[in-house]
Amino acid sequence: MRKAFVFDTNFIIQTKKLDEVIENLKEQFTVYVTQVSIDERIAQQCRELKSLYENIDAIINDDKYKHIVTIKIKKSFEEKAEQYSQSIQENYNKTFGENIIPLKKDADTLDLVLYRANNKQPPFLNVQNASDKGFKDCLLWLSIITFFEERGEEEVVFVTEDSGFLKTQEFLSKEFKSRTGKQIEFKPNSYYKELLATDNVPKEVVVKETFDANKLRVKINRVIKSLCYKEEIDDWGEPYYIKAFTTSKKIDHQFIEIIFNNLNQFVKDHIFNENVFAEDVFGVDDRIANGDVKVNMEDLAEARDLYNDILKNYPDYIQPFYSVAIDVFNENYVYQPPMPFEFSDGDLPF
Repeated sequence: MRKAFVFDTNFIIQTKKLDEVIENLKEQFTVYVTQVSIDERIAQQCRELKSLYENIDAIINDDKYKHIVTIKIKKSFEEKAEQYSQSIQENYNKTFGENIIPLKKDADTLDLVLYRANNKQPPFLNVQNASDKGFKDCLLWLSIITFFEERGEEEVVFVTEDSGFLKTQEFLSKEFKSRTGKQIEFKPNSYYKELLATDNVPKEVVVKETFDANKLRVKINRVIKSLCYKEEIDDWGEPYYIKAFTTSKKIDHQFIEIIFNNLNQFVKDHIFNENVFAEDVFGVDDRIANGDVKVNMEDLAEARDLYNDILKNYPDYIQPFYSVAIDVFNENYVYQPPMPFEFSDGDLPF
């Protein structure tokens, strides 16, 4: 039976690539996002934007900069924040379509939240000296109940790291059952990775995976590109990519083989780093330039696992793998014109 997979805002922050979550879980789950989480992500982005404007204000109002530079703000914070909000919302709409759990912003909803806060009813914690923190959690919870009262799957998995949910899940499960007639389970964020683990697949449905060249081709290109490019968000909330490094000399088979052979040890040596400089991981010789953009360690670990998988299961295809990696890396090659030859007076031909 197909289940619903709903996640809290903290899952978004940890996972980020939500389109991959949908793709990875599509056989077992319908993946939902709440409007509460979308609004929270928008607010987080706008707070980061606000800090940039505050930095500009600090410079504008500092007398020591006034005789050096004049700053003209092209768009106000309010205009930029509106653009961010619209663009981020559009991206979620595009990714999730009808699988966005709406939030009723009416007086009845507010009254319910205030009642639960005053009575320390979950997801507010009913412990001594507990604060009223949990307002957004309560909105999220009420929106989930309302949604599944009217539609959706019969079984729901809610993934979160929030103690307001995990510590009160027994109460919330009973409430969900009484209101919707359906079942809900509460799982930590790590549950998603457990679902993807091979050992978690029931033995009776495990089948030997046949060689799928197209699937492997797509994965190889995605994984290698994640090493060479870094995703950024533009003023509209849209992703774009910048080069993690450039090379002054084209990459060859010997270079790429050294890189991947060293990945196991490099990932082990930097196991607790979130990011590393491109120059540190790819600096086999002096051809790496502008390697000050950081590469995500999760991307490096995925590249290591992919390489090991090909070596183990498809050893006949390791050279084609190297060829693809070379082509992607060489997209970052920047031609360096040779230095002009300098003559001394004695070298002049006249």
